[in-house]
Amino acid sequence: MPATYRFGEASVMPSQGNPIGHHLMLDMWNCQCSDEKLERVEFGIELMNKLGTFFTPLGLQSHQFEPFGWSAVMMLAESHIAGHVWKECNRYAAFCFFTCGGNIPEEAVATVFDFLKPSDYRRVDSPRGPLVVESAVTTVSR
Repeated sequence: MPATYRFGEASVMPSQGNPIGHHLMLDMWNCQCSDEKLERVEFGIELMNKLGTFFTPLGLQSHQFEPFGWSAVMMLAESHIAGHVWKECNRYAAFCFFTCGGNIPEEAVATVFDFLKPSDYRRVDSPRGPLVVESAVTTVSR
């Protein structure tokens, strides 16, 4: 008998072709937002709180790097969101969304793009769980 996975009040019994989670990774270069958004953690917290409106936030941890840069992780009832920025590396930012069950709302992805304004990005969408082997990679230069 296959394992049953428990998420909140729902039990999920995975089968081939039915992922138990969804993982979306964004690599973004040449972010055209203000320097402050790539330098100060306060802006990272602002972005994470905007993203939290699409999910069920449980907590937020963030860190300010010196002389600049930040990382932030929001725990969700659905799983998590993580964001990291490196202004000194071609104005690079990386975001990871992981949800158990449903898909990542496209509005959340658009919120990241609107906030950071990358001119180039790579997006990797990957269903997660037992017997799930497919993923999709999209690389775009604007």
